[in-house]
Amino acid sequence: MSDTARSAEPAHRTVQRVVDGVAAALRPAVTGGGLGGEVLALTVTVLAEDAGPTEIWSGHIVDPARGGDPAGNYAVARAKTALTLRTGLTAEEVHRVQPELLVPGDVQWWGNTVLDIGKVRVVVSASGLAETWDQRICEALADLLAISVGDDPRTLIAAL
Repeated sequence: MSDTARSAEPAHRTVQRVVDGVAAALRPAVTGGGLGGEVLALTVTVLAEDAGPTEIWSGHIVDPARGGDPAGNYAVARAKTALTLRTGLTAEEVHRVQPELLVPGDVQWWGNTVLDIGKVRVVVSASGLAETWDQRICEALADLLAISVGDDPRTLIAAL
């Protein structure tokens, strides 16, 4: 994709393109039960210097008819994002390294990542698989999203 086409593409479409590629690769492992779950709900939240957090995309990898209703998984993914926004750390860092930052009502699981792209911070959170797989998938999606937008995060900022 050319730089001009990339910057003109809406943020949700950029994320959808990345997720579609990852979903095609993951679908057999998820539906086969090899990753500890049946529905993987994902959220992508963007923070720019001059704007608050904005969820620019949410979706799931597995068809709900195959794995049930993803509503609870979305709630957990968003709770992981909220923990990260409050602490500045990933949910894993809070749970494993700084559990004293947890307050009543915080999510009990981890599985998200934070990536800075230029002056934009991107939080990718997932829920529905084993925590390790949620985490790895978030990291992969964030890295692929960074590759997709390159050093120019205007595509993501346009959503704010």
